[in-house]
Amino acid sequence: MDVFEYNLWVKKIAISYLLATLALLISVITLINIDLEIADKTTPNKSSVQLNDDSRDARELTFPSDHYPHNNSIEWWYYNGHLSDSLGNPYGFHAVVFKGRSGSNQVGHMAHTSLTDINHQTHYQSTKLGNTSGAETHWYRFIKDDWKIQAKDNYHEIEVSSADHTLKLDMFGSGNLILHNVNGYIGDETGWTYYYSEPNLETSGELILNGKKLEVLGSSWMDHQWGEFTVTGYPSGWQWFAISLPNNQYLMLSESRDNNKNLITYATLKDSSGSIFHIDGEEIELINLDYWESPKTGAVYPRQWILSIKKHNILIELESAVLDQELTEAFPPQTIYWEGVATVSGIINNNYFTEKDDYRAFVELVGYVDVNSIPINKD
Repeated sequence: MDVFEYNLWVKKIAISYLLATLALLISVITLINIDLEIADKTTPNKSSVQLNDDSRDARELTFPSDHYPHNNSIEWWYYNGHLSDSLGNPYGFHAVVFKGRSGSNQVGHMAHTSLTDINHQTHYQSTKLGNTSGAETHWYRFIKDDWKIQAKDNYHEIEVSSADHTLKLDMFGSGNLILHNVNGYIGDETGWTYYYSEPNLETSGELILNGKKLEVLGSSWMDHQWGEFTVTGYPSGWQWFAISLPNNQYLMLSESRDNNKNLITYATLKDSSGSIFHIDGEEIELINLDYWESPKTGAVYPRQWILSIKKHNILIELESAVLDQELTEAFPPQTIYWEGVATVSGIINNNYFTEKDDYRAFVELVGYVDVNSIPINKD
């Protein structure tokens, strides 16, 4: 990094802080009933709501048994990843299997996948209903037609296809898991969940995109979450970040909101030594700097953020790598969400890095589509 690049970055951060200050002023103006449409859609209320510290009902997670399905109303196994082909062209992907139950009966499994071609600013998506035939031989298994998403013994496998692309990936984990909220248990007045991640699966495979076969390499992030809670949709929802940082550091951040826009925010940091830290909401400053309005749904999504965690010397900026990474094929429609690649730049422990250093994040934005008042247009 030369002096010219550093000065440009300092100016960029300075401008970002000016924008952040302006955003805070807009929030104040909103409180005195000045009609600002975007602020009204996106500015949450400050709240004292916190994660439930009473975890007496929480049990200790054990593995591999907790990799397997649980008898709860909702559960998912989730992957995102950053890939490059032999020429260095970057791609992002996500794949998630949802399991739902109504009463004592299983209502089935559904998979969502997406692929982002960053250089061509193109996003592809697919959805499929399936089953778990033969799941007893795996931690979990989703099978339907030519789709396969499954895991066993730290080996994770994805084979999915659509009219535009086919993606086949082999992902190998180390078994070094991150339990969120210290012991993996998260509860509040709306319900409870167990949640853990493995952020660095070695990934390789094949991508066929518009008829062209490409060998790809990269790294993937795995989440597994289950419990008794509901995803009601707009205006409740969340912003979620899976961030890869320099020196093998990984940060998960969740900011969820209820129907009154009250926030529950927390994060988990795995540092370069392998130590894991739970970070409470009062230690986190997350500011939305800019927004993108979907031409398909009319939803207004954040697209640029400043994140500060002073206790851990983290100051970073995130920005969506492709504006339109919206999953409009989600079902039911109130669960339509934005899921995609974001670039990351900033300062960690006084060390400066940029998005050119190949550090990226995945961002998930849920609960921004009001399906009762906005007609859905998938075309």
